[in-house]
Amino acid sequence: MEADIITNLRCRLKEAEEERLKAAQYGLQLVESQNELQNQLDKCRNEMMTMTESYEQEKYTLQREVELKSRMLESLSCECEAIKQQ
Repeated sequence: MEADIITNLRCRLKEAEEERLKAAQYGLQLVESQNELQNQLDKCRNEMMTMTESYEQEKYTLQREVELKSRMLESLSCECEAIKQQ
């Protein structure tokens, strides 16, 4: 009788240890997955920041080009009017 109780307790202890080991493994897998996702997110953020900076630089360049061409157009329009009035 006592041997059966001890055997039963050992069996339950073994099952509990196996469950604890599985839980630890699942926890570790979750942490690894979370770290991988965080790394992917960081990479995407960096790519987005790089693209945003590039677009901002392009926007600035295009604005300067538009301003220059507008001034050139205004200057040419003034010259054209001056020629017409002669």
